Amino acid sequence: MMEGRLCNIELLQIGNENSNSETSNLRESYAKYALMLFYPFQDLFDLQLDSSYWKKFVAVGGINPTMKQEHGGFWVQGKTILQNIQNRITVE
Repeated sequence: MMEGRLCNIELLQIGNENSNSETSNLRESYAKYALMLFYPFQDLFDLQLDSSYWKKFVAVGGINPTMKQEHGGFWVQGKTILQNIQNRITVE
């Protein structure tokens, strides 16, 4: 992954509970960027669940495209923007 960019979502191995440390690092980085862009927060600690950005990202519906935004949830339009970013990565 290039610094300051989101990685290809395939590298996150979504659904694989037994990921390696490289995948875990990619997940944490991806989730942190996505949450900073599309989740309401006042402090970086608001973006973590049990010291994990990925756990928070999953909990607020970041990887579930059909989950509706509830109060304080992941912005639904943000999911569309993330998909557009993924589409550009795929085309490149």
